[in-house]
Amino acid sequence: MCKGSLNKSIFSHLTEEQILECYEMYRSNELKNSEIIELYDIAGIASSALVSQFPLLQTSIKCQLCSNDVLEKPTSKSNRLREYICPECSHQFDSARADPMCPCEHCKYEKKEKKRREIEALELRYQENLVKLKEMFPVPSAKLSYSDLSLVDKIYLASLIPLGSREFLPSKLMTSSNSILSPAGVLDGAIYSHLLDKGLIFPVVEKLPNDVVLNPSESALTNWQVYQANISFSDAETRSIEDIYHHILSDFEQMMNGNVEVDRKDIEHLCNLAEHIEVSEAVVFLRYFCQEADLAEPPQKTYDVIRKMLTQMSVAQLAPHIRKSVKDAAYFLMTGKSQGKSHATNTIPSKIESSVAYYQKQGWTVNKWDRPYNTEKSNLSNVLYDKLLVHLNLGFYQSVGDIIQTIEHFFDYIVKKDKQNVISDKTSVRANTKLCAKCGSANL
Repeated sequence: MCKGSLNKSIFSHLTEEQILECYEMYRSNELKNSEIIELYDIAGIASSALVSQFPLLQTSIKCQLCSNDVLEKPTSKSNRLREYICPECSHQFDSARADPMCPCEHCKYEKKEKKRREIEALELRYQENLVKLKEMFPVPSAKLSYSDLSLVDKIYLASLIPLGSREFLPSKLMTSSNSILSPAGVLDGAIYSHLLDKGLIFPVVEKLPNDVVLNPSESALTNWQVYQANISFSDAETRSIEDIYHHILSDFEQMMNGNVEVDRKDIEHLCNLAEHIEVSEAVVFLRYFCQEADLAEPPQKTYDVIRKMLTQMSVAQLAPHIRKSVKDAAYFLMTGKSQGKSHATNTIPSKIESSVAYYQKQGWTVNKWDRPYNTEKSNLSNVLYDKLLVHLNLGFYQSVGDIIQTIEHFFDYIVKKDKQNVISDKTSVRANTKLCAKCGSANL
């Protein structure tokens, strides 16, 4: 019944039946180890070392692979499963399942085959999903002409391009991670939607991470897919994203110098965009202060109040009022007078209004804040104010009303200046042209 028992000097005085009986007694935990050692007169070992002294035990259990009788490996009484090993093929298993670490050749081969089948299944699934995704997001059949781009198209593209690589535009996840595309990430979705709807960019399915292709979901696709520009130029040459970016900046310079005419609709869109950016800038402060005070997301009315206040004051002037209102709401919560975080946060809109009204009644002027490190300027703000409207010195320190008025007056001035130049040119031409004294015609 036992194998190698004769080599174990501590069991040399016992028969194979007694050794098996001793082991079964140990496994059943009927007696303490010290009592078993004393009962079977086993000398020279500590109680804790008893299990390590048992030999491999013969069984009538057949190996699953080669059908030979297997041997039982002595195991601790705390181990409910019995472990076996085949002396012929080295296959190892227990009373419940095969040993996952079994070193026999058969199990090694099975593990390799299982891994190979899993990889093949993943590759097949990847290719099938990739085909479906390409059907969902096809590559446009024709490129759009650069000359058809509106001013807002160019602003959105110019704000997005520097955040990507030399070949691809960035994923939404990258642009929104630190709100680097638009203030607080509020306009990120609108920028991508606008460019996608107009066909100016398209998703590159092949660049999706493998796990996203294997397990596609709407949120994963939205966050991880990168994009490519779909723009052509009149000379039919292929332009890189960097070339498109520099071309847009050149157009901005031409517009501000009055060399390119700007449509009235483009000016209206420009003013709307400036308003959205300034409101979003204020939202950055609002969210930051609420997180700092551990308060809930403010109600929708807060954003309406901010939009109203920014018509008469800048974000830099409104920020201290927002901070004071959030601090008051936090104090309201801490004193236990509120009915919870939501109730405390709901007081912020009225507190902002009352704070601004009090300062105005007293005739005080709020000092303008500088932009702190935690509210860095977004790329969209940088493009609008530092790349396009660079000469007008607009943005964070001016109210929305002043920004819009300055933009409109500037482009009106450009238009008037162009008209005066045209009239001046016509007068100059006439002065240098000989005319008929009778009818005034130049056709002499």
